[in-house]
Amino acid sequence: MDSDQFWVSYVRKPLAKHGFYSFFLAIVGLGLFCYALRECIRSNGGGDLTMSAVVLVGGLFQLAAIGYGIAALTEKEKNQWMSWTGMALAGVQIFTCAVIVVMVNMR
Repeated sequence: MDSDQFWVSYVRKPLAKHGFYSFFLAIVGLGLFCYALRECIRSNGGGDLTMSAVVLVGGLFQLAAIGYGIAALTEKEKNQWMSWTGMALAGVQIFTCAVIVVMVNMR
């Protein structure tokens, strides 16, 4: 038997550098979006201009999270679970924001 077939690498793959940024930006953007949504519900749908600004900044954080996630996917031989998670969170928030905009415009 060849000894190479029993070779096991115990070296863990390092995390992708941009994956951490993607995950962190997605968490911050989701927090801003949830804060704005809570304040709009608390004021019975009468959110002011400040809440619009918070949602806009949250959306910019989400777009940056997607950008950093794509950059992290280009890093070879790295563990990329944080970039996938960050991009998934950002995608869910952008989709939810788009659904809310469509629902408000239909009424």
